[in-house]
Amino acid sequence: MQKTADVIKTISICQQLQSMKMTPKEFMECFITSADPDIAYQRQFWATDTGVDSTIALVTKIRNRLVTNPTSCAKWQDFIEEETIKILVKATSTRGSGTGNYQDLPLLYGILMGVLTSGKDATNVDNDPTSTPASKLPANPFEAQLLDCEGTAYIPAPCIANHWAHHLAATMVNDYLHKLGLTSCLQTALDALQTLTEQGQKDLKQVMSLEQASDLGPFICINNLDMKEKVHMASVGHQTSMLHGTWGYVQLPNKSLLDSLDASQLNLKTYLDAIKDVPNISIDPQQFMPTQEASNHYYHVWTSQIAHAMSTCVSLPADKRGAISTEPPVIEQVSCNVPPIYMLKLMDESDNSAKGIGQVLEALQTQTGLSPEDFSRCLQPMDGDLGTIQNFNLLCDLRHPSAFPQHGLNNIVFQLGGSHTTWNIAQAILTAHIGDPPNANDLGMWQLLEALGIPHKKVIQKKDFTLMLQHRNWSIWQLSVIACVTLDNLLGTLPTDKWNDTIIKCYERFCLPQARAKAAKEKTPKLHNLLTRLQEFSTVIEANNATKAGDVGRLMNVWKIWCVMSQGLKGLTHYSAYLPRMVIPLNELSPKDLSKLLQHNLLISPSRRPSHSMPKGNFLDTQNYWLKHFYNQGGAGTEIQCLKKLVSVNIILVDMGKQRIHQNRKVTLTLQWLQIFSQMANGKDILDSIGTKQASNQVKINNSFKVGLSKLRAEISTKDPTLGLLRLHFPKPSEDVEEVNESNGEEEEEDGEDTDEEL
Repeated sequence: MQKTADVIKTISICQQLQSMKMTPKEFMECFITSADPDIAYQRQFWATDTGVDSTIALVTKIRNRLVTNPTSCAKWQDFIEEETIKILVKATSTRGSGTGNYQDLPLLYGILMGVLTSGKDATNVDNDPTSTPASKLPANPFEAQLLDCEGTAYIPAPCIANHWAHHLAATMVNDYLHKLGLTSCLQTALDALQTLTEQGQKDLKQVMSLEQASDLGPFICINNLDMKEKVHMASVGHQTSMLHGTWGYVQLPNKSLLDSLDASQLNLKTYLDAIKDVPNISIDPQQFMPTQEASNHYYHVWTSQIAHAMSTCVSLPADKRGAISTEPPVIEQVSCNVPPIYMLKLMDESDNSAKGIGQVLEALQTQTGLSPEDFSRCLQPMDGDLGTIQNFNLLCDLRHPSAFPQHGLNNIVFQLGGSHTTWNIAQAILTAHIGDPPNANDLGMWQLLEALGIPHKKVIQKKDFTLMLQHRNWSIWQLSVIACVTLDNLLGTLPTDKWNDTIIKCYERFCLPQARAKAAKEKTPKLHNLLTRLQEFSTVIEANNATKAGDVGRLMNVWKIWCVMSQGLKGLTHYSAYLPRMVIPLNELSPKDLSKLLQHNLLISPSRRPSHSMPKGNFLDTQNYWLKHFYNQGGAGTEIQCLKKLVSVNIILVDMGKQRIHQNRKVTLTLQWLQIFSQMANGKDILDSIGTKQASNQVKINNSFKVGLSKLRAEISTKDPTLGLLRLHFPKPSEDVEEVNESNGEEEEEDGEDTDEEL
């Protein structure tokens, strides 16, 4: 075979390279990458319009050579994949920065269209550009459904630097990616939510059916919810409006707890028998006083709180096995296993009035799928805040007496939410001890807060309860205890016996009632005020610790103390009556097993971790946050109707399949805090150890427990010996219901319509 001139020249060049001990690849690499001016001059047209086509042809011939071998073909594909990714990443980083007409990711568009058209020219498939500066597309994803009629699919993207970055893709491309699971259209999400909503409503009706709960209904927790639907462009019938609704969830009782209780005590008849003597009972303040067992337990509460403060900042015991524990003994602990929870659909009705709570109960009964008669047939525990219970009691007063159980609502047992109770009482105690800020010599709590750099004016706000409780009550209490303990200059690791003895001495010197009585006789009231603050704040800290530990026994002991303290604290007019209404039926009137079930109903552990319980109302507030989060992040024009029909029932699915990241909001006292507080405590002599008159309180703070007990005694001796005021909001017996039902017999069916009209 005769060789061509090009082949002869190539062989000659290769021989010359071989004689110079240089391979063709090394020659090509040096020729392409060298910065020498003479070599660069030889390749000057490779990347220009003059020579780029021949350059691409050369690369194509290299590709044709590489694809002939499987190994080299795989390497070539990897190389092309890497280069494609680099180009797309570089193009993606510039999106949103341009103005006017520009193309967005044309390479990706060409690849996808080339695959879909089996290698045909992608430019012949769709002449429309991949991006257009025409009229702005709707920002609301719900409005984007209208684009389906145009044969296009809408993919929302964030706005960067006030520029719209909307993208349109052909329906064929979107369908292909959708089948691969790479994209999802809005209608698919709405259909999925609709299916989940229907299934959730079926599950709710099933758990509320009389077949599942013939004597005792599942626990229901409700709370009001206010949301604003803002309209940017108002028109007739399309105005900004507020939703004053009600939302909640249904929770099944813990099965292990139910198995341990006597089922014969968990029904409506037993409950009605327990409250039938309410009009005749006499309330004795002794019912709120701590028993000997409770007093002994509160000694461990005191020592555990002091031990926790010491171990945090002062010293540690040499052997923790014999040291005083930082946790008090357990009394009655709730299981951390969470039973199934079913969210209710957001209701338009609000519980802000007697009429409103009646409408809420009707809407609730409709969601359960029960008739009014069936809904009133079983005992129904419910949770709510103080306002909800007040309106419910008002509705019961308006309907009492009633010949029909569904009208009397005697089967519903409302309980105060633990979170709202702690919030309001902690706030009242904080306000009572805030002191007189204009008086520089006053040693109220404002002085301690200002020493730590915390503005006292922001303490009164209840917008962030955790911040108020942790940073204010707990921090100030800990620092005050440390000021008491460090009188003996105890630092570092101590022998266990000495560590325990230090705690006991601190308790006996500053925490006993005798210590407060002795301080009350001093000329300056600053030590008395400090010890009173330690005692009252310790109840708030114990309530918070008991709630986290899931110990309802400890929580009920604190609530008994608060029943008396609420009589002497300002701003707790309603709690002073409703808190005893909560405590006495649970401890005095209800059967033992029913009382235990209702007490366990106060707390829940959503994370299923020990020592991470919370009130049920607090859990509902968390779900309220997520509901509002979806509403606020849905874009302008989001409709509340979509939240009611689809999102509210499925909001519990937010926790499904995700990795939990727990946020630690515990307060850690820094060395700077300790130094500043110690300097202030020594300068002001807050313990009155040297008897100085500097920074002496002008007003003596009364012990709210003593003031409350005195008011109860005065009420008994002068006005009402039976304390009927506290009995005013107790559940009312329905002594006429059974008599009417038995006497009417068959006549009830004949006169039913007339009776309803008269009512």
